[in-house]
Amino acid sequence: SQDSLFTIEEVPPNLTKNEKGALYTLSGRSLSSFPKPLCVVQEQGRVVVNITVNPAGLVIAASINPLTNTTSTTLRNASIKAAKKARFNTIDSMNNQQGTITYHFELR
Repeated sequence: SQDSLFTIEEVPPNLTKNEKGALYTLSGRSLSSFPKPLCVVQEQGRVVVNITVNPAGLVIAASINPLTNTTSTTLRNASIKAAKKARFNTIDSMNNQQGTITYHFELR
């Protein structure tokens, strides 16, 4: 059977790709934990999640970005759930930061 698997494509210049294969934009931050979305469906697409990260590195808000190219609620919900579990390095600041995490799902 063909199931959707989380995959990574080549990184555009404005995105960072860490050693764990995550595509994200968050200036001056690195990922310390990157859970992959958990879903087994026969769907594919790109889900871009807007994230807000606090100085402690926790994702405190996540929402679907308009650059998402799938209407699949399964892929969207799995991506938001995974994004909320992502952890970034801590910084010495009082301000939250906004960025994105991009998930690619392909039929295999």
